[in-house]
Amino acid sequence: MEKLGNDDVPKIIFWGNVNFSELSTLKILSNAGADIILVQPGGDSKYMAIDPKSEYSIDLGMGSESFPAGFDLQWLLKQYEEDKSKKLLYSNKSNAVANTNAWLSGDLFEDLKNTRRGENTRFFYNMFARINGCDNRNTYVNNLYLLYQDLKKANRSIKVINNKITNPSVDEISKIKRGNYANENQLITDLKKNINLKSNTFVDVARDAFVDTMIETGKLMNMDLNKMMNKGIYISMLVPKIYTGSAWKYRYSFTCSHTYILRKCGNRYGESVLKYGGKAADRCNYL
Repeated sequence: MEKLGNDDVPKIIFWGNVNFSELSTLKILSNAGADIILVQPGGDSKYMAIDPKSEYSIDLGMGSESFPAGFDLQWLLKQYEEDKSKKLLYSNKSNAVANTNAWLSGDLFEDLKNTRRGENTRFFYNMFARINGCDNRNTYVNNLYLLYQDLKKANRSIKVINNKITNPSVDEISKIKRGNYANENQLITDLKKNINLKSNTFVDVARDAFVDTMIETGKLMNMDLNKMMNKGIYISMLVPKIYTGSAWKYRYSFTCSHTYILRKCGNRYGESVLKYGGKAADRCNYL
């Protein structure tokens, strides 16, 4: 009651069937300025018996389906705590944000050569495009070669992947530091420490992207820690390892999960990765 009349409007969630006395009390609080939501997992037939004309509240009409099994206030509180703990996995810094494809003109070859992609320093500008077919198969291979030559002449860092992305070696895997974990948050917090760049400009961007990817991986794998760790090791090897001048050097591997790491670790003008052919789902997801 002491919060009524303040800018911080009190919020009340009433979970379950409400009787007339409770509804009358909630109406008084509503008139006094509180925000109130009635959540009725069992339907509104009991509510309509005491307020058939919906004079005390309005029906949001959010759908006719019933709530999923296990959906209750305790579940929501658990989700809230999990979301709060996951926020602690991130750097919580104002990192540069990927501006992927929004700047494209439509001529992908010319766009790939373009280094003046935008002026907003909040973003780094990159491309993620897939070409199906070609306009002229007699000249297409030569056009790709000319594109490659133009990028090399401009001193752009370029990596050509022809059909297959090789798996990491045993030696490379052994260099990834890992431990024993009680839950996915511990696993993610520890594995992301393997992402270290000689330039600090994008360390937090890369690590935050790793967190995004691992959270999604956990959902796909039902939080199986062994499977998550295997994927996390592969993803850790995806980030830049050496920075020389304006060129990032990559060790390539693949993952079945989302593909934020590669897209969020280039420079603001974007380095170039060209992949020719190949249809394996893992390799496509890696890109």
